[in-house]
Amino acid sequence: AAKGVGIQLAYGTTGEDFVKFNTPTAFTQPITEKAGTVNIPLRARYIRVDDRLSAGAANGAATFMIEYY
Repeated sequence: AAKGVGIQLAYGTTGEDFVKFNTPTAFTQPITEKAGTVNIPLRARYIRVDDRLSAGAANGAATFMIEYY
């Protein structure tokens, strides 16, 4: 596995609003003509978290809980 890298999650149209884990975030979605379709603008990227890097797989997973009403 790779060392010295992490995965950073962001949201919004520019991806500059970073996800705060274990903190609810509200997204206001516009009403669209496509019933049942919602786009949540999430982005992910690798970031350096240590001065020492080593090559390898950098796989990750994220679980989201979505409440809607």
